[in-house]
Amino acid sequence: MPNEFRESSVLFAAITILRGDSHAGGTAVQGQREAAPEAGAGGAYGALLRFAEGHGLVSSEEWLSLLSALEGGNEHEVFQDPSDPGVLIKVTEPELRLRNGRDRIPKVTPLHYLERWHLANVAFGDCAELVAVIPTAEGVRIVMEQRFVPAADPESPNPDQREINRWLRAAGFEYQSGAWVRQEDGLVMVDTHEGNFILSPEGLRPVDVELYRLKESTGPVIPWEVTLQRLADNSAYR
Repeated sequence: MPNEFRESSVLFAAITILRGDSHAGGTAVQGQREAAPEAGAGGAYGALLRFAEGHGLVSSEEWLSLLSALEGGNEHEVFQDPSDPGVLIKVTEPELRLRNGRDRIPKVTPLHYLERWHLANVAFGDCAELVAVIPTAEGVRIVMEQRFVPAADPESPNPDQREINRWLRAAGFEYQSGAWVRQEDGLVMVDTHEGNFILSPEGLRPVDVELYRLKESTGPVIPWEVTLQRLADNSAYR
């Protein structure tokens, strides 16, 4: 994915507005796990809704009934548009609650949630995009579009944990304090279970991990193109 998309997408624009910083994300996408301060009148959800209104992104739950429902996880309802099967549509619960009705611990804001997707775009070559915001009586729902990653073997789409761990180390991560940390750029990855990785024809791909950066991180996140080359050069991983 070209850098121009990364920094001109609706997702990037929403992050910039929520941060209140016109330079947000250009050199250091923070995505820190701690909840960020509420933004503007009505809080962060109000700011996101105003952004969506200004960009024609406000939708309704009726739209979801036109899509094909797929099996989701504890974080998103997942759908596929029959007219465009190459993408997945992932919809949060109101106010970013989990699907079991519980709040996340630690609780996150829309800013953290969107930054996580942007980190995946940069660090792992994802093409996630913010496509809609749905206001409901229970709170705002966020709708993301993510490219569908096909499995090399649909009967066995996920790698085992040993292969995931080997891939993470080859990509520069080390396990510490319950998370995988890449000290070089301060990128932290959690929720690295087998269901969040796909064995694609091009190799192992993370598809739904949670990403953030260490507080002290500065400078850019290592782009996916660089990581791909490192993986190719890593004889231990091959």
